[in-house]
Amino acid sequence: MDIKLNDIFNLSEENLKNINFKLNKSNQIEDPIFLFYTNKQRFVEYVSWKKGHYDKKAHFSKDRDYVGHFVMMPNSKHQWLFAGIFEIIGEYANSQGIIYEVKEVEKYKCFSGRVVVDYKKKRGYQGTKFKPETMIQEMIVAEILPDVYEGLEFEGYDNVSLTFRELKGLYAVESPSWKTALASVKGIYALTDKSNGKLYIGKADGNEMIWQRWASYISSYHGGDVALKNLLEEKGQYHFEQYFTFTLIEMFRSTVADDVINQRESYWKRVLDTRKHGYNLN
Repeated sequence: MDIKLNDIFNLSEENLKNINFKLNKSNQIEDPIFLFYTNKQRFVEYVSWKKGHYDKKAHFSKDRDYVGHFVMMPNSKHQWLFAGIFEIIGEYANSQGIIYEVKEVEKYKCFSGRVVVDYKKKRGYQGTKFKPETMIQEMIVAEILPDVYEGLEFEGYDNVSLTFRELKGLYAVESPSWKTALASVKGIYALTDKSNGKLYIGKADGNEMIWQRWASYISSYHGGDVALKNLLEEKGQYHFEQYFTFTLIEMFRSTVADDVINQRESYWKRVLDTRKHGYNLN
């Protein structure tokens, strides 16, 4: 039998009339779920900000004192992570819009970052803010995590494909499962620029394992590669965070000779033609 969200929240009819739900998903500037598990304070600031005219309150309704936040799960269109219920205690304006001062409600903190719900917006629903009187009856609990969500779990070397933001999040929290797996293997990887389909084929060999090699992209964006340096100068950091993905093509034990890694790197550059149609210059 399906468990509805309110089966565990137990919000009364009176409570529901004084709260809004806000569905937060990634945009071209920020990824709310990344902010949630790497910097909770920054997340609260982000979701409590309304850019625009001061007489419009797109994130919160004028007649409601609480807001419940949900963030879209990675690689999903209909699953949302509960991020807390917040009391609106004030507001102030700055040059860019309205900032809402909020305080998280203690009663629901134990569910924050742990409850994942299935919810598909109905056709015709616009915006991201909703009154929950009927919505909460349509939110089905998909999973209750044992611990607060800390990014994607490592699911094997055959399934390593991450956006720049996802990878950045794993490094920010030093995800134990990912760090243990990727810090112990050499490999061949592809960076994909989704804005144009171009690939960069790279390798991790010598004393540098995949985890260490990919760390250089998180810190510098270009990882020391000439073509990517040029792209960074031309397009900026935003281009990498918005369009680049990291995929592990081949994995090798740390004891495999570097000559083997070099040969496989050359092979993939050749068959994918990344010297002519990608970002490889040699």
